[in-house]
Amino acid sequence: MKHLKISGLAVPVEDLIQDMRVHELQAASRFRTVNVIVIVLGYVPIALAPVITFAITSRTLDVTTIFTSISYLLLLTDPLSYLFQNSPNLLAGFACFERIQTFLEKDPRVDFRISKLHISNSELVKGETSSEEKEGESGPLMTITNGNFGWDANKVTLKNINLDIPSCRLTMIVGPVASGKSTLCKVLLGEIPEYETQITMNHSIASSHIGYCDQIPFLSNSSIRANIIGFSPFHQQRYREVIEATMLKPDLAVLTNGDATIIGSSGITLSGGQKQRVSIARALYLDSNFVIFDDILSGLDAITEEKVFTHVFGPQGLLRRRNSTVVLSTNDVRRLPFANHIVALGVDGGIVEQGSYPKLINNGKYVQSLRSKAMDDETLEESLLPVESEESAGIELQKMVAGLPVIQSHIDDNKRMNGDSAVYMYYMKSLGKRSIASFLIFGIGWGFSYNFGNIWLTYWSHDIGSAHPQRKNSFYIGIYALFQLLYIVSLLFSFMVCYRTMVRASGSKLHKAALNTMINAPLSFFATTDTGLVTNLFSQDMTLIDNEMPVALTNLVLDSFNALGMAAVITTSSPFVAITYPFLFAILYGIQKFYLRTSRQLRLLDLEAKSPL
Repeated sequence: MKHLKISGLAVPVEDLIQDMRVHELQAASRFRTVNVIVIVLGYVPIALAPVITFAITSRTLDVTTIFTSISYLLLLTDPLSYLFQNSPNLLAGFACFERIQTFLEKDPRVDFRISKLHISNSELVKGETSSEEKEGESGPLMTITNGNFGWDANKVTLKNINLDIPSCRLTMIVGPVASGKSTLCKVLLGEIPEYETQITMNHSIASSHIGYCDQIPFLSNSSIRANIIGFSPFHQQRYREVIEATMLKPDLAVLTNGDATIIGSSGITLSGGQKQRVSIARALYLDSNFVIFDDILSGLDAITEEKVFTHVFGPQGLLRRRNSTVVLSTNDVRRLPFANHIVALGVDGGIVEQGSYPKLINNGKYVQSLRSKAMDDETLEESLLPVESEESAGIELQKMVAGLPVIQSHIDDNKRMNGDSAVYMYYMKSLGKRSIASFLIFGIGWGFSYNFGNIWLTYWSHDIGSAHPQRKNSFYIGIYALFQLLYIVSLLFSFMVCYRTMVRASGSKLHKAALNTMINAPLSFFATTDTGLVTNLFSQDMTLIDNEMPVALTNLVLDSFNALGMAAVITTSSPFVAITYPFLFAILYGIQKFYLRTSRQLRLLDLEAKSPL
């Protein structure tokens, strides 16, 4: 959101997302139509089975036969209705199994780096001999021979790579843009999907003990200390060393909570250089003798970059004191004299030259051309006025954010337990008056036709039981079939109005309102609120509006009218039963009040637990 607001793209992005939402609702309408048809088909056996049965056996019907048959038919057809209604879920389950099977059938990740522990003794002796010839006292930590690497099967990014990473030395990788410097770093980590070689590495290295710092920092929504320590145990001396080496001590001094400051999702409260230095500190804090840095100094201003490089990579830097093996991908040619080994990549993905700086600076190739360009750039920089340090600007941002109030949850305790009636009214307004009126009319038709069919059976049974029946069975069967068909038609249109018209209206309006609120929220909100919390609540709300709310609304309305119809039927046959209705309503009110409080709290806890994911 910070980048969208700064670039002025917030409104166009809002319109784009809203258009995608409308298109999504239109596409989902076809699925909901199929779902409605399946649900209605589930009720067809319940509605038509009694009609067909009574039409065939009308000559032998009496009072006992009619109501006994109705009971048996409901017992038989009710499971059949569930079978129809759950068929989409069954198909969805099979689709999930297919996705799981497809995932399990994928080729497993293969680490193409081979430790010397897995090499035969003869090969190990040969490798040690060659390394002694090349590096003298210190052999290579990693060796790549005739390697070809890429991200796609048909496209090779790095070609014919022959490379030794000297142990306990600083190796710098240079090259033009898109020459494959980042890819080479991923190769050393064993994280490249396409390869045509194997890397031999010293047996003292394990993939889990390689420090890595990407050019795009990855930071979690936790404190600065937690981001630096990661999953390692806390050691005060080591922690203080990396803080001082990465020049984070002055930044922590201006923060109210120091290194306990929560930095927000992706470190939104930090400047670009601060994010990078926290990421560097995390790589340095890891107890590893092999560290890889991918162009991590590009986000720092000149003053801070000089200090960080000196304290971390310099002759008396932290990594040199630890005697670590370091690989640094960089475009800053001024740092090349500090490297023990330089690897220059070309635009075609191959190694143009490699070796020590004194050896490469006079051979008339790539490194020498970089030196000439650097001298021209230094002359230009001397003519420019000094500008404000990026890190000082970042400190000012930290002061501003530190003074902001922490935004707490917008849900107080009472609303958290009892809910808010205004929410229901807001949802009802989003459905549209015509849709609500149509839905209620068809709901009343469902409740009336479903229950009046039983009353009609009572009339029929009384007429059959009398000495002189006034009507033929065909008359009663025809009217009963009409009520059952009306019951199916009312159900169909109720679901169609709710699942198609009302869902599209509410889904579009509520999404637009929520999206507009989020887009126009101040930057302080995103600085103090986890992005995971925002996106999780947003997506969960849309899922509820699209899927669960229509089902709950349909069940509430139809079951309410059905219950009222049943209560009227029972009252007509046993008037004294109506005395118990107020007591039943009181009991149901108490149960739902307790249940809704509990379920609402559990639902909110579920949302909060999912936010970090």
